[in-house]
Amino acid sequence: MASLGSVLIVDDDPDIGLALSDYLQREGFTVAMAPTAQEGIRHATTHTYDVMLLDVGLPDRDGVEVLHELSEKCP
Repeated sequence: MASLGSVLIVDDDPDIGLALSDYLQREGFTVAMAPTAQEGIRHATTHTYDVMLLDVGLPDRDGVEVLHELSEKCP
Protein backbone atom coordinates (compact mmCIF):
# COMPACT_ATOMS: atom_id res chain seq x y z
CA MET A 1 0.00 0.00 0.00
CA ALA A 2 1.32 3.43 -0.91
CA SER A 3 1.73 6.06 1.78
CA LEU A 4 -0.97 8.72 2.03
CA GLY A 5 1.69 11.27 2.91
CA SER A 6 4.41 12.01 5.42
CA VAL A 7 3.97 13.45 8.90
CA LEU A 8 6.55 14.82 11.31
CA ILE A 9 5.51 14.67 14.96
CA VAL A 10 7.48 17.00 17.25
CA ASP A 11 6.47 16.25 20.84
CA ASP A 12 8.47 15.63 24.02
CA ASP A 13 5.79 13.38 25.55
CA PRO A 14 6.62 9.85 24.34
CA ASP A 15 3.11 8.55 25.07
CA ILE A 16 1.49 11.19 22.88
CA GLY A 17 4.09 10.76 20.15
CA LEU A 18 3.71 6.99 20.06
CA ALA A 19 -0.09 7.13 20.13
CA LEU A 20 -0.19 9.62 17.25
CA SER A 21 2.45 7.69 15.32
CA ASP A 22 0.68 4.34 15.72
CA TYR A 23 -2.65 5.81 14.64
CA LEU A 24 -1.24 7.64 11.62
CA GLN A 25 0.78 4.62 10.48
CA ARG A 26 -2.31 2.39 10.69
CA GLU A 27 -4.15 4.94 8.55
CA GLY A 28 -1.42 4.72 5.91
CA PHE A 29 0.89 7.65 6.62
CA THR A 30 4.67 7.60 6.87
CA VAL A 31 5.67 9.07 10.24
CA ALA A 32 8.87 10.54 11.67
CA MET A 33 9.20 11.67 15.27
CA ALA A 34 11.34 14.24 17.06
CA PRO A 35 11.28 14.79 20.85
CA THR A 36 12.82 18.28 20.82
CA ALA A 37 12.55 21.50 18.83
CA GLN A 38 16.16 21.17 17.69
CA GLU A 39 15.57 17.68 16.29
CA GLY A 40 12.29 18.77 14.73
CA ILE A 41 14.03 21.63 12.93
CA ARG A 42 16.77 19.26 11.75
CA HIS A 43 14.18 16.80 10.38
CA ALA A 44 12.11 19.55 8.74
CA THR A 45 15.11 21.13 7.01
CA THR A 46 16.58 17.85 5.73
CA HIS A 47 13.39 16.02 4.66
CA THR A 48 10.10 16.99 3.08
CA TYR A 49 6.91 16.40 5.08
CA ASP A 50 3.32 16.99 4.11
CA VAL A 51 2.26 17.82 7.67
CA MET A 52 3.94 18.65 10.97
CA LEU A 53 2.25 18.11 14.32
CA LEU A 54 4.12 20.48 16.61
CA ASP A 55 3.82 20.67 20.40
CA VAL A 56 3.90 24.27 21.61
CA GLY A 57 5.42 23.33 24.98
CA LEU A 58 8.74 21.75 24.07
CA PRO A 59 11.57 21.53 26.62
CA ASP A 60 14.21 23.33 24.57
CA ARG A 61 12.13 25.96 22.73
CA ASP A 62 8.66 27.32 22.39
CA GLY A 63 6.82 25.54 19.58
CA VAL A 64 5.43 28.80 18.21
CA GLU A 65 9.00 30.08 17.76
CA VAL A 66 9.84 26.87 15.94
CA LEU A 67 6.84 27.33 13.67
CA HIS A 68 7.93 30.87 12.77
CA GLU A 69 11.50 29.75 12.09
CA LEU A 70 10.42 26.86 9.91
CA SER A 71 7.90 28.95 7.99
CA GLU A 72 10.83 31.16 6.95
CA LYS A 73 13.29 28.33 6.25
CA CYS A 74 10.98 25.90 4.48
CA PRO A 75 7.52 27.29 3.79
